[in-house]
Amino acid sequence: MLGATIAQVGALTLEKVGAGTLIMTGSNGYSGGTRILGGTLQFGQGSFDSPLVGSVYTGDSEDSGGLAFGYEGDTSYSGVISGAGDLAILDGAVTLSGMNTFTGLTSISEGATLALTGQGRVNQSSGVEVNGAFDVSGASSAAVKSISGSGIINVGGASLSLTDSTGSFAGNVTGTGGLSIDAGSLTLTGASDLTGQFGVGDAASLTVGDGETSGWISANVLNYGALTFDRSDGGTYSGRISGTGDITLTGGSYILTGENSNSGSVTITEGTSVQLGDGGATGRLGGSGPNSGSIANDGTLIYSRSSATTYAGVISGGGNLRQIGSGRLTLNGVNSYSGGTSVEAGELLIGGSETFAAAMVGGDVSVASGAVLGGFGTIDGGLSILDGGSLRAGSSTTIGALRVNGNLEFGGGSLFNVRVNGETGASDHVFVGGTAFLAGSVAHIGFAGIYDPVSTYTILTAESLSGEFNGVTSDFAFLYPVLGYSETEVTLSLARNDIELTGVTQTPNQFAVAKALGALGPQSPIYTAVLPLDEAEANAAFDSLSGEAHASTGSFLIGNSALLRDALGQRMRRTEAQGTGGVTVSSKGAASTPVWASSFGSWSEIDGSSNVKGLSGSAGGLMAGVDRQLDSGWLIGAALGLGRSSFDLDDGSASVDSNDWHLGLYADRSWGRLAFRGGLGFTSHDVSSEREVAVGLISERQEADYDARSLQAFGELGYRIDRGRAVFEPFVNLAHVRFSSDDIDETGGTAALEISPESRSTTFATLGLRGAHGFSLQGAPARLEGAVAWRRAFGDLNAASDNSFIAGGGFTVAGVDLPRDVVTLEAGFGLSLGAGSDFSIGYAGQFGDGVREDGLRATLKMRF
Repeated sequence: MLGATIAQVGALTLEKVGAGTLIMTGSNGYSGGTRILGGTLQFGQGSFDSPLVGSVYTGDSEDSGGLAFGYEGDTSYSGVISGAGDLAILDGAVTLSGMNTFTGLTSISEGATLALTGQGRVNQSSGVEVNGAFDVSGASSAAVKSISGSGIINVGGASLSLTDSTGSFAGNVTGTGGLSIDAGSLTLTGASDLTGQFGVGDAASLTVGDGETSGWISANVLNYGALTFDRSDGGTYSGRISGTGDITLTGGSYILTGENSNSGSVTITEGTSVQLGDGGATGRLGGSGPNSGSIANDGTLIYSRSSATTYAGVISGGGNLRQIGSGRLTLNGVNSYSGGTSVEAGELLIGGSETFAAAMVGGDVSVASGAVLGGFGTIDGGLSILDGGSLRAGSSTTIGALRVNGNLEFGGGSLFNVRVNGETGASDHVFVGGTAFLAGSVAHIGFAGIYDPVSTYTILTAESLSGEFNGVTSDFAFLYPVLGYSETEVTLSLARNDIELTGVTQTPNQFAVAKALGALGPQSPIYTAVLPLDEAEANAAFDSLSGEAHASTGSFLIGNSALLRDALGQRMRRTEAQGTGGVTVSSKGAASTPVWASSFGSWSEIDGSSNVKGLSGSAGGLMAGVDRQLDSGWLIGAALGLGRSSFDLDDGSASVDSNDWHLGLYADRSWGRLAFRGGLGFTSHDVSSEREVAVGLISERQEADYDARSLQAFGELGYRIDRGRAVFEPFVNLAHVRFSSDDIDETGGTAALEISPESRSTTFATLGLRGAHGFSLQGAPARLEGAVAWRRAFGDLNAASDNSFIAGGGFTVAGVDLPRDVVTLEAGFGLSLGAGSDFSIGYAGQFGDGVREDGLRATLKMRF
């Protein structure tokens, strides 16, 4: 041990010779470099630091000499270490930032740390034995030949490359970066916490475990060489494996939950099980398209996913395959494994479409209760459908053929699902190379189409048949299935049952449409389109065909007739109040001829019922008028207006629009506090309608344009009561509305309707109270207005239309009815603009059982 200080002596070179160990514990100032030609030269020990300066040469052979760091604190060295000797980090934390070229072994003792930063490297070292900590997180490019030991390697967010790896590492690789084996082999027997990625070059291999119960990784692996999992107890791997390299799994039971996209070969050794997924939506090996790799399975391959997955590679070997997940597994490869297949849950498709008709599985296949087998390919063995299991050829959406080269056996509680297509005559078909042992039941699942009741479909062909199916069912409401048997075939026929179309209806409208279709019979394409529907689909079709929107149109337009009455009534009302400072607030003056204009809009909702759909509508328009106060006390006037109203059925299946033209005549007279107001109104409606019709394969849009009209007369009596600045007026109003429409001829296809002309008369009686309160707004007379009333309707409240199909078959359907009783509310504000002009704005709404309407109005009166 040398405890003295080597003073600064310029370019002095320190040379160590001899086989012993020289420990430097003093402060050094020489700068000429250090040569270690024998033994070991150690800088620092324990608490004694001895800084190293200059470059270090460790001789030209492995026996020449070695460099060691023993200070327990932090040491930084930026020089260059060269030669063939070893580097030992015995204690403390040593940081190297030089581009070192020495080729000897680098060893890091337990409790010690070697850190590389910047250009710091030990890449030509014969290897790094890590029993302490090796930190490359600060290095710009870290590479070593190999690693060993049981310590910690921290890559941080950087990466570490092994250029010629050998042996194993029992420690922990940590960080978010990567560790790549560029060449050689590495066995990991420790648990690595790396969350980034392991890389395996095309001339390299990575083995996780050594046949015992230690060694694991969780990071992704980019594999171009060979990746092996070798643990006797297996394990769960959630990372993602990609690349063209090979994978071997040997030992115990493995669960892979990552979406692996490897395209090389996978080997599962005898006695090993590999489960893809753990009941969730992920977990796979290989791909679903070209270059999906292959699996040589001599153990057990298990699929356990809740979502659908496809494997297009080839599975070979003597092992078996189990489908235990609730999702769908599709095998599109020509598989040759001979260990058999068990479908224990979910669904297995052998060939997912006609494109993969060559798909195959080897060995026998069994389908357990609750599981489904289908596809377009071939089973190169026998097939057993156990009690509760299901078989169908093709897929859930496409008719197809499935082949079984061995025997086919149905259990007593099994199910054979069969689809047929009335448009093409195609059906699901199972071909059996041996004997088909029949039991269980057949369930017919029909596609939408036009079915010939005498058509026969071959659904199973075998070398021979044994037994018969227990029964057959169908989801068609009006066709029933019949099975037929020969020595080698099972056929399915569909025949018209004795259930009338009306027998499945649930509402009067559905009944009316179904009865009309029944009268048309098989000659009608609509009738034949209904036959292959189930009950719910049939009733939806009847609703679609009914044209109930036409029946609801009258109720909607009669309800909107109040907008014209309200506009005229608002103009006539004499409600007055005494404003602040004696100013008279009035909605009407008296001497000259005023011109007025009023805009209005409303939004309404009418609830439906089990029989009819509700609707949502809107209406708006503009009225303009002129009136004159006569010497006799009568106010007479006339008004013209235009507007637009529209509504949609709540399910969006139909819409109606109307362009409206209004004409109104009105008269007003007061006798003291008693006032009378009355008028006549006429509205011309230019109506357009659209509705969607969907019946099986029939999908049409029916359109119509027609005229309708509303004629109304109304009268009102009110009695004025003054209370200071407030005025109240109890009133009674009576209105009669006559609505009529022309006949309607829809265009749009076979489901078009002809609707008879409609005529309805409705009377509305209203009892209520309105009031106003006058005040001054910055010197201008102003008022607040409001009203509340109860209104009862009489007459033709129920909506109905007489319809018929263009081919005949008349029926009557209901629409939304007019509400019998509603409460109306009004609130507004008025302002005198001077010179006899006036402006008002307000809200008007009505509320009743199943109906709500909200409206806004604005009126401007000017006197000339």
